[in-house]
Parts: sequence; structure tokens; C-alpha cells
Amino acid sequence: MYNFHYPKIIASVGSSLAKETVLSKIMNFVDGFSINLSQGFDDRQKKYIDTILKLDNSKTIMLETK
Repeated sequence: MYNFHYPKIIASVGSSLAKETVLSKIMNFVDGFSINLSQGFDDRQKKYIDTILKLDNSKTIMLETK
């Protein structure tokens, strides 16, 4: 029997994508979100995470630290 592996679509969240209207439009097309924390963690990144969780709390959020 064949095991099919479907690719995952990850969207990097930045300042242009972090608006709730934009996120709600792409929410059904991505499997997860990536947030870059190399510059540190501040209120802006927390806002991104809160907005994603508010729209759909079943999505995966990857936090890139390097």
C-alpha cells in the first residue's frame, strides 16, 4: 500500500501579512505559519500570534529563533 505525503504550505508572517483581513483570506490555503524571532520577541510578534489563534486556533505556528 502506498503512503502519500502531502506537502505542507507554510506562510511567513511579517508586517505586511499580519493584518487580520489578509490573514483571514489565506487561512484556508496554508497549513501553518512561521514567525521569525531572530530580532527578539516583542508585542508585534505577540500580536501576530494572537491574530492567527483568534482566526483559527488549529493552525501550527513555528517560531524561528535563529
